[in-house]
Amino acid sequence: MPALAGPAAAGLNLSLDIGSIEHPALTARGVKLDIGDRATLSIANLDLAGRRFTDVRAECGRFSWQDGKADCRDGRLSIPGLKEKLPFGFSYAGGALDVDIRPTRDERWHLVRRPDGSLRLEVAGGRIERLAALLPMPEPWNRATGKLDGKLLLTGGSLQGGLRLAQGAFSDAAGLQAGEKIDVDSTVTAKRQGTAWNWRAAVVWRAGEVFWQPVYAKADGQALHLEGSLDGRKLKIGSARLIVPGTGEISGAGEWERSSRKLLSGHLESAGIDLGGVAQNWLAPILAGQGLPELELRGRLSFALGWDAGGLAVASLGLNDVALRDRGGRFAAEGISGGLPWLRDGEGQGYLAVGSARAGDFQLGAFRLPIDVQPRRFAVARSAIPLLGSELVVERLVWRKSAKRQAWEGDLSLTLNPVSLPDLTRAFGLPAMAGTLSASFPHLRYREGAAYLDGALVIQVFDGYLNCTHLRLEEPFGSLPRLTADVEARHIDLGQLTETFSFGRIEGFADGDIRGLELVGWKPQRFDARVASSPGQYRKRISQRAVQNISSLGGAGAGAALQASVLRLFEEFGYDRIGLSCRLENGVCDMGGVEDTAKGYVIVKGGGIPALTVIGYNRRVDWSELVDRLLGVIHNNVRPVIR
Repeated sequence: MPALAGPAAAGLNLSLDIGSIEHPALTARGVKLDIGDRATLSIANLDLAGRRFTDVRAECGRFSWQDGKADCRDGRLSIPGLKEKLPFGFSYAGGALDVDIRPTRDERWHLVRRPDGSLRLEVAGGRIERLAALLPMPEPWNRATGKLDGKLLLTGGSLQGGLRLAQGAFSDAAGLQAGEKIDVDSTVTAKRQGTAWNWRAAVVWRAGEVFWQPVYAKADGQALHLEGSLDGRKLKIGSARLIVPGTGEISGAGEWERSSRKLLSGHLESAGIDLGGVAQNWLAPILAGQGLPELELRGRLSFALGWDAGGLAVASLGLNDVALRDRGGRFAAEGISGGLPWLRDGEGQGYLAVGSARAGDFQLGAFRLPIDVQPRRFAVARSAIPLLGSELVVERLVWRKSAKRQAWEGDLSLTLNPVSLPDLTRAFGLPAMAGTLSASFPHLRYREGAAYLDGALVIQVFDGYLNCTHLRLEEPFGSLPRLTADVEARHIDLGQLTETFSFGRIEGFADGDIRGLELVGWKPQRFDARVASSPGQYRKRISQRAVQNISSLGGAGAGAALQASVLRLFEEFGYDRIGLSCRLENGVCDMGGVEDTAKGYVIVKGGGIPALTVIGYNRRVDWSELVDRLLGVIHNNVRPVIR
């Protein structure tokens, strides 16, 4: 063949239709070489790393071809997806190819093909953003940066080498996925056997941090070791082992069908994960994203997950000597153990055992909950939880996935057996109350982020009862939980009630109603409430101290319709009716009593001898001021002067 050398070959045009080039690393079709005033290599279709590129062009500014040797200088490489043409050069002789790409002074991509067909790739300071444009990477990595250094050697039957990513970073447009200052070391070896490649790989995370909503993770020497095989039909991971220092190890395996990109089988398992590390690095952001409280955990978690072509098929979870505590101090539990088996096409039996637990100042004794596990349903059999010398009985607890809404929903029924009110009020931090309390939660349901009561919550206290209906609680663990309900109280013994709160003594019974109660962030926003004497015949007496405290609730100007000198002569008085109402809206209480007067409202209507009437004159009272008055009465700090 005649010698060709750029301008020296002026007027001579040569076109070679090479056709296709196939190699284990790549396939090129529609390859043409045109030599004239310039030399141009064009590739119609280039398949590389599972991605196809069309119209790839390499143009040589200076080109020579003599005695079977080709040499390209001052070249420019154009590949769809790259924002710029890359400067390059290559030489070819006797089946050997040397390609040198130098986008910048400190960046080099050097590819050498030897006559025996082996390939060697050396990268020095390679910018990762160039790979992001060429390889099928997840969306966030399309805006990735960092530098690559390393070598890969591919022969006809083996591959070996390693790459290091330094100062890597990525982010997506929404800011939901990001990483900074990432350093990763990776190695790979592979050997060809027939039509398949058997390979091993290792990745070690040396430095940097990643946020992948809702999880934040920081490099601590985490290492992933993999081995498997690859052929034209399947990718198989025969063994995978993830090592997380301070947390534990996770192992697994899997098979993917390449054509459909479908998982055929797989499993993940761990014999023991330290929950302390899990809570801090992984669980905390997930709970925060769901509006749940942040937890401190210790103990160990084991699990096993198995998949087939139909999806997740089996799962099991084990807890060993686990302890948890809400960082806000609202609840804690210790000595937790349990097991939970799940089968997609079957039924299993699990359990949860707790050595001790605390909610606020409520201390719970040891208990065990047997759990029936079905594919779309978890149910706890009737169980008793020790509480303050009594029992909180779980009548029904079901957590199931709704076929209609395709969302998880809960159903809870509880019974509180009679419990000592002195113990209960002490746990609540309230003044000691006499008697006992019992309660029944017929059906507390959870659906679409809200809990609501189906039926009525009945609490027996002070020889009467409280009946709560239309209860609904939204975002119970969120920053602003919202509760709505209607409450009625019937036949409450005022003697027991007032004695409990050092209010002064009132003998008799009272009924009350709270309609349209709404709490946001556990603070009242609106309601319509009233309390009044129960109908019927019974002893009705009120002490001087109770008169004074009731007068203070009426606000400035409220007072007893009796001279102070006479008031001091008697320790108690008769009454006909007692009543007080408050309609709360926009932080203001619209007050009322048992009846209206020309200038106010009657709180206590006198009856018997001696009789006494208390009248309130302030109709509109600031809610926070009213609460302060009530707290002052309860703590015995209010001593109004009656003149």
